[in-house]
Amino acid sequence: MATPDDPSIFSINHHNLQLRLRVLLSNVASASGVSQPPGPSKEYSDGPERLIIQKQWHESLSKWWEMNQDKIKFEDPWAKFLDEQKVD
Repeated sequence: MATPDDPSIFSINHHNLQLRLRVLLSNVASASGVSQPPGPSKEYSDGPERLIIQKQWHESLSKWWEMNQDKIKFEDPWAKFLDEQKVD
């Protein structure tokens, strides 16, 4: 979850990946009946504050994963709908 220090395309791509991971974990938590994973304490920050927030978020997300990893069921939330539509 750490974010690169430089404001380059790599950090933008990394941030986008983090957002997708949040959606994935949220869907998995919902399907598994566990609490939602924590988000960062502040959505937008810059400079040294960003690094602190990212570190705190990583720690809280790691704790959430440790508590819930045995209860997690990875499922495709769209599978049933796509099966009904006969879409591959």
